[in-house]
Amino acid sequence: MQEKKKYVRNVMDIAKNLARYALYFLAVVLTPLIATPIAKLFDWCVLDWSSPGQLRGFFTDLFTAILWLNELVVILIVEHFAKRSFEKKMGETGIRELQGDELAVEPLLQETEAEAEVAATEAETMFKGEEKTLLKKEKLSQRVNSWWKPKPMLPLRNVGILFLITAACILLISVQIDFQVKPFYDLGDKTTYSEIVNMLGFLVMNLFKCIWIVMIIQSALGIWQALMEYCNVAHVKFIKWIGAGAMVLLFGLYDVFTSANPFAWTYIIFYVAFTAIYYFQQRSNVKSYLLIFFLYIF
Repeated sequence: MQEKKKYVRNVMDIAKNLARYALYFLAVVLTPLIATPIAKLFDWCVLDWSSPGQLRGFFTDLFTAILWLNELVVILIVEHFAKRSFEKKMGETGIRELQGDELAVEPLLQETEAEAEVAATEAETMFKGEEKTLLKKEKLSQRVNSWWKPKPMLPLRNVGILFLITAACILLISVQIDFQVKPFYDLGDKTTYSEIVNMLGFLVMNLFKCIWIVMIIQSALGIWQALMEYCNVAHVKFIKWIGAGAMVLLFGLYDVFTSANPFAWTYIIFYVAFTAIYYFQQRSNVKSYLLIFFLYIF
């Protein structure tokens, strides 16, 4: 019975993370396509009389970032209520199982059937109240500890490897642009006001895109971790990271084929590096996000 429950849970985890991966992938791919006509319409209606088309790139990136922000908020809200619903359902299932055990033994201990029913009702009420109180205290304690408890530091080996990955990525880009600083290279020698504004829009868009990258890495890893547990080979850790890296690389190929950057092929190396960063950051979403965004800038 326990083995059957384990397999069902693994299948559910695979399906859940696969749905997340597909949803995140589609959000990154389709949202810019939706934002482009909106930006063109806004540019034509509002700014065409003063600067025709000069800020269209800025508004395309800005509307993409706004739509991504709304999508992220919706996803977080849906996942929050889905998690609460699941926890509530599992709690009710546990109560029903407990009642079943009690009702199987209770007639042997009680003199009448009426007394057994009253005792079961009281036990259920007490169990629910104590369970809710304990859950509230545990959640409050977890929240307080997450904010105030100091986080364990990364091992020096991980810090050194992360430094090497970051330095190698920056060096790779610097070689391609004749050892110039990437933000200044992107702006060019003769920078206009509109080019600076467009660059700011591009940075704002990448600010949110890096969130999607971390979420895609997380969902891809969740797929392979559940799959490895389903196949009873969870102890072979490197396989799940190779599988997750391949799925992240598939997402990176989208950037390779859609980017106008002459060095777009380097995205393949970068997305492999992003997966490695997530690994050596010990799955820290915030730290991985900050380092990935830093690489996007430089």
